[in-house]
Amino acid sequence: FILISLSLFFLSRPLTKRLMGGDTEETNVDAMAGKLAVVTEPIGGLTAPGRVKIAGDRWRSLPATDKAIPVGAAVRVQRVEGATLIVDIESTKEEE
Repeated sequence: FILISLSLFFLSRPLTKRLMGGDTEETNVDAMAGKLAVVTEPIGGLTAPGRVKIAGDRWRSLPATDKAIPVGAAVRVQRVEGATLIVDIESTKEEE
């Protein structure tokens, strides 16, 4: 009985995973990349972190390039490194 139960468990698991769909939804910090945020404390370049507000939370942030980003600017999260968001200023139609 135990052998049959264990073998069925291990054989049915891959099939169940395939049938349930292998797509995973990113959550928590993984879901931050690509989201828009607003600068709440100026970001002074690669050596002077600032703060951004995203989804009601304030995060430490650094720019993706060495450009300073002023308060109130819209930025897009490029990636997350630890507890720091790496952001880039969101381009507007006038800039393009």
